[in-house]
Amino acid sequence: MPVGRRGAWLADQLRRAIADGRLPPGARLPASRVLAAELGASRGLVTEAYQRLSEDGHVAGRGRRGTVVVAGLLHPAVPPPPARPAHPARPAAGPGAAATAELLLSRPGAGIFDAMRAAPARIDLSPGLPDLAAFPRAAWLRAERAVLASLAPADLAYGDPHGTPALRQAVARWLASTRGIPARPDEVIIVAGVSQGLGLLAQVLRRDGIETVAVEEPGSLGVRQHLQAGGLDTPPVAVDAAGLRVDDLRATGAPAVMVTPAHQFPAGVVLDGPRRRELARWAPRRRAGHRG
Repeated sequence: MPVGRRGAWLADQLRRAIADGRLPPGARLPASRVLAAELGASRGLVTEAYQRLSEDGHVAGRGRRGTVVVAGLLHPAVPPPPARPAHPARPAAGPGAAATAELLLSRPGAGIFDAMRAAPARIDLSPGLPDLAAFPRAAWLRAERAVLASLAPADLAYGDPHGTPALRQAVARWLASTRGIPARPDEVIIVAGVSQGLGLLAQVLRRDGIETVAVEEPGSLGVRQHLQAGGLDTPPVAVDAAGLRVDDLRATGAPAVMVTPAHQFPAGVVLDGPRRRELARWAPRRRAGHRG
């Protein structure tokens, strides 16, 4: 068998092991020299197979950790789709197809994320699911050791609920140097994540008498759900190629809006210059109207 075909055969065997869970995400493949010795083959053959898997996105080099599995089938029991005939007929929709169609076409509810992640899928592109196998464990441990070695005993007690003063000062400096936003450390609050930040924001807005926050459409369902859980109404505002439509925002009468000026999810658009200036003119008027 030619070397190229043997490399393809070995890559296919490794793919099968990844698919059926024998090599789960995070598993480290044997060093190419070790596997070549076990197979009685050349090291170049193993290197070629690993390269094929890397190009497919199944494995990735992790430096001293070697070659690591980074992607696998979440539901290996699901059979592959049958090959399409030359003139395919429209198949009858079974119960599974009907359920999937209903899931995709119905209006999203509170359990949409759990329902989508429970659906059989060969490749899961759900938002909010990072590549956990790529977590920098070694760098994280080095940073922890460096910090723990310099901490005083008092630093291990309960800290300031607003966040560690040194971290808040670092954030304030970063805002000034990279965003041009002047902020004092006492104006910075460190939160555990977006969920906590939105929850605190909802409390502050409601305490100030604001009960409606417009959101982008399409936009993050999670953001909308967190704001609604905080007791806020969330009227949708359309997003086009230039970003949030401020004219549609005015039509809602909302006194506040949640907007992502860059890397908008899921459209990926950026709020352009004219639209930003229009939004900046809208904001003080809404604030003045609310106070009046």
